[in-house]
Amino acid sequence: MERLACCEEQIFLTLLSIRGEAGSAKIREVANQKYGYDWKPQTISTFLSRIEKKGYIRSQGNGRRVYRPVVSMQEYRTEVLQETANRLFGGDWQQMKLFIESGGRNTKRRCGSRGEAVRPGVRRL
Repeated sequence: MERLACCEEQIFLTLLSIRGEAGSAKIREVANQKYGYDWKPQTISTFLSRIEKKGYIRSQGNGRRVYRPVVSMQEYRTEVLQETANRLFGGDWQQMKLFIESGGRNTKRRCGSRGEAVRPGVRRL
């Protein structure tokens, strides 16, 4: 599935949080409150259309449409985390897990040519 843009993801997560079907007005109300935006109705409709084209939601109705997710939170998390593991850790979930558990710190110390400890990310000349 095509990846959601940041704002599309926020709208999709809003719909998931509503737990069921919802119209664009309800989605807009909850998203604006949750994220502190003042999105206009047309903006929400545009995001919903894009999300639907990408296959994450379906809609029904003419005029006033009702939207429902077709991808669960669990499926979405798995998809996003797999993409992240592939992109940042060469697909190695264990390396990603270790990175997260370390709080994002490199736990391995490297030694410079003189044997002294070198901070991660610092090159010696």
